[in-house]
Amino acid sequence: MHTESSSNQEQVGGKKTSRGRKILLWVGGIFLASVIVVIGCLMILGYLYFSVLSRSLSRDCFWQADALAFEDLNADGIYQEEEHPMEGVQLSLFVYYKGGGQKGSESAFVTGKDGKVNVGTGLPGCPEVTFKLISELPDGYEFTTPGVFETENYVLEDPIPFGFAPKKLSP
Repeated sequence: MHTESSSNQEQVGGKKTSRGRKILLWVGGIFLASVIVVIGCLMILGYLYFSVLSRSLSRDCFWQADALAFEDLNADGIYQEEEHPMEGVQLSLFVYYKGGGQKGSESAFVTGKDGKVNVGTGLPGCPEVTFKLISELPDGYEFTTPGVFETENYVLEDPIPFGFAPKKLSP
């Protein structure tokens, strides 16, 4: 019996260990290594999805800007405190995709009592586009600023000014 038990045991690190225990430790080590590899792969796939794929697949953008219509008393194209905001000025927003083509229909906006209006549109996928905001010319006025504002930027910090001076009557 003593010889049989000694044949099922080995000397490992100064301690006697049975072959069954050695196999169990080896299988446990392989299992633990496999779990670590799977977790690592899931972390890499998660990073790729959230940092790369999700942005390109489902990113949407919203363009918005403030516009200001005002009666430009000194016709310098710059809004000053003594100048009056203009209510009811109609603005149209067009979106042109790079490479040609217009985004369906236009969007219409009207300035309020303070002469301001917030204009905007949503764009799925954040395409490269040009935004064109066009002001209607009110009767009896002429532009002191460009009547068309064009940009490729999704973010604008300053209001878009639309200045109007009363038309001078010709003699």
